[in-house]
Amino acid sequence: MKIYNFRFSLAFILLFLLTSGINTYAQTDYIITNNGAKVMGEVKSHNVDKVKFTAAGEKKVQRFNPEDIKEAYKAGHGIFCSMILPGDKSSSFVILPCLGLRSLTG
Repeated sequence: MKIYNFRFSLAFILLFLLTSGINTYAQTDYIITNNGAKVMGEVKSHNVDKVKFTAAGEKKVQRFNPEDIKEAYKAGHGIFCSMILPGDKSSSFVILPCLGLRSLTG
């Protein structure tokens, strides 16, 4: 009987640890505001002209244009930096290679 209780307890603890890790993974995304503040949360979607983001602890999705934030990071997708490309008049989000341009610009 003690072995059964031990196995049940161990299975419950493992299940708890595995499910609590899901929320931690979602909190690895972030945005950098124009004043340099890092806001943790979840990037819901992104493209060249907008980022949809939910800050940690909030349920409301916020939409940011390239003029609103400096950069956004989505786990598994990379860093999206707001910049004006040559020949363009307005900013857009451009993906930065992890060790390329990012390491050269600091």
